[in-house]
Amino acid sequence: MVDRSNGRPPGLGAGGRGMERAREVASLVPGLPWGCGWKLVRLSLPSSSAQPDLVEDLAQSAADLARRERRALRHSLIIFAVICTVFSILPLVNAFRHADGSKDYSLWYKVGQWVVQGQPLYPTQPGKPFPYMYPPFPAVAVFAPLSLLGYTATVLAMVVVNSLVWLGCILLSVYLVTGRVRGQNPLLYIVPAAVVVPYVWDTYFLGQINLSLLLMLLGAFAALKHRRQGLAGFLIALAAACKAFPILAVPYLVYRRCWRALASTLLSLIVLLVLLPAPFRGFERNLAELRTWTAGMVFKESGSTIAQRPGISFTYRNQSLLGLSHRLFRPVEAGDRSGKPFTVNVVDLGTRGAMTVFTLVALLLCGVYLLATRRPPAQSSQSAAAYEQSMLICLIVMFSPLAWTYYYCWLIFPFTAALAYIGRQPRGSRRRRIALIACGLSLAVLLSAITQSFDQTTQALGATVLGTIILYFTLAWMARSTSAAAQRPLVDCPQAQDAGAVGGRLGRG
Repeated sequence: MVDRSNGRPPGLGAGGRGMERAREVASLVPGLPWGCGWKLVRLSLPSSSAQPDLVEDLAQSAADLARRERRALRHSLIIFAVICTVFSILPLVNAFRHADGSKDYSLWYKVGQWVVQGQPLYPTQPGKPFPYMYPPFPAVAVFAPLSLLGYTATVLAMVVVNSLVWLGCILLSVYLVTGRVRGQNPLLYIVPAAVVVPYVWDTYFLGQINLSLLLMLLGAFAALKHRRQGLAGFLIALAAACKAFPILAVPYLVYRRCWRALASTLLSLIVLLVLLPAPFRGFERNLAELRTWTAGMVFKESGSTIAQRPGISFTYRNQSLLGLSHRLFRPVEAGDRSGKPFTVNVVDLGTRGAMTVFTLVALLLCGVYLLATRRPPAQSSQSAAAYEQSMLICLIVMFSPLAWTYYYCWLIFPFTAALAYIGRQPRGSRRRRIALIACGLSLAVLLSAITQSFDQTTQALGATVLGTIILYFTLAWMARSTSAAAQRPLVDCPQAQDAGAVGGRLGRG
């Protein structure tokens, strides 16, 4: 029956069941633009030729929905630009007012000038702490060229690049999860970016490059998706040459037998760390500095310090799994209240005991990873690949010996994968409820870390680490509960086959 007042079947107006049906149909093919949903409905309805009003209504509903999505996305981009501008103001103001005290920005500028002037990057006296704690490569390839622009221009360039990188991380996360950058529900772009805003703010305020490292790893995952293993290996090596901890992605290449990517990573590391700085620093001098950095940062760990952070290695500031293990199982300083140090350990197992606990928990998390991702790559769907890679991101951050709070800006990708899973589940379904509760719990625990501004206890007990562990187990459950047969294949599957399969399912339904 058709409502003659508007020429549409009852309940199928632009704001009624028609729009819901168009959204449902369009969502059956991951990444399909909303406006294409009506075409699949036409294929799926045997008597659609006799129902022109229904098809027309669905097409109008899908078009209205697409316009709403585009409008919401434009508004989101404007808000994003405003946030980036606001976040950039304070570093720039500090650069004008305090040239020597603008967090790490001033250090990067000084390091760049050391390279330009031929000064050493690391102390020559044994036991002296490192002002600069990263490999020689970023000093030569990044900070030295930037320092030639002047201090204020260096800060401006870094905040602009950080803004572009943040946007790149949002778009690449959506692409890895759905297979498309555009045409997705705006919430898939907005919510994960909003969740990590406190961590992203720290990267602006402190002048850190962790978002850039995440973009490199996401680029590596995208390269693996397109079977460009050489590029994937180079991007992983590039991230590890800037900061050491992204090297923890290498076991994933072994696990998935990406041998060309592994070879590319090792070869690129040699080029970036050994050969590239040599023309500017001298071959022997660069090797000596590389050995100094390796001894002082990579292999320096004891019961009193990790790397070059004596005094704060085991405090609440270090939100790594290793730091949390020492705080909970050794009477180490976890922070201070009114200038008085405090501890949060539940038992004293000593240094070796704390390391044993860390090792056992790490093995447990790795075991969960293997169980959740044990399908061969050839049988893995696009969604399954996103879940296992987002779980890898969580592991890399938690397994880093030093993981300051801003490291967790990397959670933008795991939250994107989790939100996409929720969006794929039918409303009211059991899986959707479980996913919402688990993600909500993870987010609540992560947000409890804001209490560190007046009470450090929550962070000392590992709020950020525990919130990430909850998210990690949630992603593992999502990976196991996702049926590969119900998802679009990861590679080599024409869209026509997807459309036909969906049309067949709708027809049978």
